[in-house]
Amino acid sequence: MSSRTTISPSAAADRLAIRELVEAYPHCADRRDADGQTALFIADAHFVVFMNPKDRKPTLFAERRLYVN
Repeated sequence: MSSRTTISPSAAADRLAIRELVEAYPHCADRRDADGQTALFIADAHFVVFMNPKDRKPTLFAERRLYVN
């Protein structure tokens, strides 16, 4: 018999948001959607991809910036 832990609605919503984030990342990767992947990060993130392990230069470098009017 297993025991169950009761969590609050807020904790359940947090867990769901984390799960959706974790699932969205490979979904975008499989579709080569760099814009979608970078959108998953904070506004001032640097997204660097190395496709060739022997090359010291990144294959892809993208930045997100938060623009405030």
